[in-house]
Amino acid sequence: MRQYTSKYGVVGLSHALRIEGADLGVQVTVVCPGLIDTPILRTSKLIKIDREKAASALPKPMPLRECTRKILHGVERNRATIVVTGFARFYWILQTISPALVRWLWKREMRKLRAMRKD
Repeated sequence: MRQYTSKYGVVGLSHALRIEGADLGVQVTVVCPGLIDTPILRTSKLIKIDREKAASALPKPMPLRECTRKILHGVERNRATIVVTGFARFYWILQTISPALVRWLWKREMRKLRAMRKD
């Protein structure tokens, strides 16, 4: 839950800074990448979770080059928020429509991941 809270805080702070700095020529963009194919995805330590099982439950990660291209395009266009992957965009839009539904969906996903734990 802490990770979700801190990400939410970064988005809020970025949007506030964008508004406060606009008249001074300051441009702020926040990036919500979603699942990106980076070394951390392949090398991070999973405690009591089978990596193959977990990977099969997640959407396919976006290649790093494609992510980079989307971020640079969004920054070039001075976007306030760049939501990179389709999966992340789906949840971003759903969050604006029904925060309660998103909380329910994430709780369900966390239960599935916990069920994959090895004994």
